Amino acid sequence: MLSLKTASLWPLPVRLACAALAATLAAVLLYAAWLAGLMAAVQVAQGEGDRLRAAYLSAQAGAKLLPQWRAQQRQAGAELALLEQQLPDPQAMAALLTDIDAAGQSRGLQFSLFKPGAARPQAPYVALPIAVQLRGGYHAMGALLADLAHLPRIVTVHELALNIGKDRLLTLDAVLQAYRLPDAGERAAQAALPSAAGAPAAVPAWRPLAA
Repeated sequence: MLSLKTASLWPLPVRLACAALAATLAAVLLYAAWLAGLMAAVQVAQGEGDRLRAAYLSAQAGAKLLPQWRAQQRQAGAELALLEQQLPDPQAMAALLTDIDAAGQSRGLQFSLFKPGAARPQAPYVALPIAVQLRGGYHAMGALLADLAHLPRIVTVHELALNIGKDRLLTLDAVLQAYRLPDAGERAAQAALPSAAGAPAAVPAWRPLAA
């Protein structure tokens, strides 16, 4: 019976056969290790290929939408230009105030107070509050508010207060707010303000230009 303790005394053919078997086992183990590494590399390559394929398909889909995005960009630019037309420059503010006064008088309302306040820079525009007090009928005041909504410039109404007098006429106290584009000095001052200084001002509700 063969024993490993007496391996040196084994017959030569047996020792050669054992050596060949050991070499074969070592080769099989080395091949298995190499094959495992190769499979891992293949899996990594497959994952990278899937990632690149997904990126390519995403870029391809984006390229198909590029004309649509460009059209949307042009539309946004046109809408922005239209909105800016509703913001008068400082020289046109006097005409806007005249339009507001004329709108009230055309409805038969009496202005007891018409007092423009100090301009309030609120990037990217400048707000001009106007304290007003009107006397007249209910329907006339409602018609005036509708007229203000249809002005070609943006005018919003704030702090409304209605009171009725002994003569049954209403007194309306309100703050009208008009908006204009900043001049060069105001734009420079707005640009110098830190971006984190307080919450951004609320933008007025935009309306399309009246026909």
